[in-house]
Amino acid sequence: MFLKKIQFKLTMAFLIVFVMSTTVFHLLSFYSLYTSLRNDDHAALRSRLLSYWAQFQIGGMQMLHEELDLESLLAGERPALVRISERNGRTVLLLHPAAWAAFPLEELSRFERYGLEQVRTLKAPGLEFGLEVAAINLGERYVLQVGLSTEGRDRLLRAFVRNFVFVVVAISAVGFFLGLVLTARYLRPLGRLNEVITEILSTGEVSTRIERSETGDEFDTLIESFNRMLANIDGLLAGMRSTLDTVAHDLRTPVTRMRGVAEIALRGEPDLDRYREALSDCLEESESVVKLLDAIMELSEAESGLHSPSREPVELLSLLGDVVDLYSFAAEERAIRIEGPLVEYHESQGDWNSESAPEFHVAGDPARLRQMIANLLDNAVKYSPPAGTVRVSLQAGDSQQAHRGEPESYFTIKVEDAGAGIVAEELPYIWQRLYRGREAVGRPGLGIGLSLVKTVVEAHSGQIEVGRSDLGGALFCVRLPCL
Repeated sequence: MFLKKIQFKLTMAFLIVFVMSTTVFHLLSFYSLYTSLRNDDHAALRSRLLSYWAQFQIGGMQMLHEELDLESLLAGERPALVRISERNGRTVLLLHPAAWAAFPLEELSRFERYGLEQVRTLKAPGLEFGLEVAAINLGERYVLQVGLSTEGRDRLLRAFVRNFVFVVVAISAVGFFLGLVLTARYLRPLGRLNEVITEILSTGEVSTRIERSETGDEFDTLIESFNRMLANIDGLLAGMRSTLDTVAHDLRTPVTRMRGVAEIALRGEPDLDRYREALSDCLEESESVVKLLDAIMELSEAESGLHSPSREPVELLSLLGDVVDLYSFAAEERAIRIEGPLVEYHESQGDWNSESAPEFHVAGDPARLRQMIANLLDNAVKYSPPAGTVRVSLQAGDSQQAHRGEPESYFTIKVEDAGAGIVAEELPYIWQRLYRGREAVGRPGLGIGLSLVKTVVEAHSGQIEVGRSDLGGALFCVRLPCL
């Protein structure tokens, strides 16, 4: 099981890369060291060969014999093999340490034809080093051969290899241990993430959060995103539970009434009129149930489909005029006066005429925008007292943009009423589906309108705010980006 963990795999991957790179480095170092030592040995070999050749040129064979006898007595730190032979291959002089007798010295006659620059090597069974030999002509009659052992060079190279193996093994062991420790430390957030996901899958609870390490790395960002995702899921589940509870509560009343009406009708004596009345009551209650379900489906459709609504140019002023005309009849029945749609502008923007008046174009879905404005206006008319006032206005940009001479970046739709307004305690909840405040008790409605309004506004990259109107009631401000 441990071999399948990412901790072990990462450690082994880095360890393999390290060992391979170290091996390549040591191979290059070994080759460089070997080449340097070999060149030094060959230079020493040629130097001694040329020294003997110079002695021969100065004093002939007699002086060379004296030099070689002295050399054999004072061999120094590095003994040498010296052979003088005639052109026909007969050996005239052969000097070498006794330990080198194991080398096949009879093969030296084959090396006589090679020159100074060509070095040949003799190998002997049982010996860990070789004998490198070079030759030079001594006049017309003789050939001089000098050989030096590779014992010192081979000993140094073997020590280099032993040290390399020791270093690689030691560093690999330490690196493997440190790799496990470091990967365990850096992968700890991933382990906590896995534990939380396993816990969520086993318990179904999404309220658990992972504590951030505040390191600012990718794992920290992942944990932050995961916590936000859990918070969103938790909020959605809470909203679903609340919605289901509210729907169940709202459905219980009409269903209970339908059942009660049906039971009363069945208990009494058969009466066609009573049956008709019971069926009429059941039909009325079923219509309220259907109306509630249709509203919920409409909101769900808007929330799922309006994240990428159809986009086309929409002129807000004419759209507001159409909605105001539609609700003017319902307002007249309660003697409510609808002002607007009014166009507000700032003094720094100057006076508008027919040629300079702005066009309030936005990109969006005309049907959804009309539905959003209609819901706001419907609430304004519903909660305004008889003979009250509802004001609908449209404004381009703000005063700061106008003073700076900047073009408008958004349009603001304002819907105001003269009702009782919204108390501060209810403001955080008015956007929730099926929520109804104290002023809504006893009034028709399902508590879905404002939730649909917020969904449409956010789908069009807009913002919505609620405040207090100078008319005495609520003020809703919808900001939509300009086209």
